[in-house]
Amino acid sequence: MEMYYFRTFRVGSESSGYELDIGNYSGNATDAFTYHHGRPFTSYDRDNDLYIDGNCARYFSGGWWYDRCYDAHLNGVFPVTPDRQNASFITWWAHEDGLKVPLVLNSATLRVKPRAL
Repeated sequence: MEMYYFRTFRVGSESSGYELDIGNYSGNATDAFTYHHGRPFTSYDRDNDLYIDGNCARYFSGGWWYDRCYDAHLNGVFPVTPDRQNASFITWWAHEDGLKVPLVLNSATLRVKPRAL
């Protein structure tokens, strides 16, 4: 199982557009998440992404911290046939031999642990 960790993981306030603040990556998975650092959340009715030709949430079936549009998309739809590549599926872009390769995932788990006060 591939894992990754961020020592910093925060979601901003409503006034920031729920901006994603992540940093200090470690783990054995390709870091596809940092691409989304600093991005506000985009939903069907709130287009905050940088994609000039439309709304990434509409194109890829789910809200996310899109840029132009994603390297990691954990809010994608569950793949009916997991081996099929579909941009709307739960996807993680890996880097292999200098190439970006889309990995369609059956599931993804995001766990957030509160920082000690």
